[in-house]
Amino acid sequence: EEQRYNQEVSKTRVGIENAIGGMKRYNILVPRFRNRLEGFADSVIAIGAGLWNLNCIPLATL
Repeated sequence: EEQRYNQEVSKTRVGIENAIGGMKRYNILVPRFRNRLEGFADSVIAIGAGLWNLNCIPLATL
């Protein structure tokens, strides 16, 4: 039971780490975000995540 739980957590974690790594490769997540508008950084990250997810979908399925 515990081993199965750990496998599921690990599978989810790998997917999240790959997404973050992909966004870093495209400089969506930068060390310092210079825009000072409140809530804007959250929108930029959400858009970046959406673009990364779109990048992960094979073109044949779109």
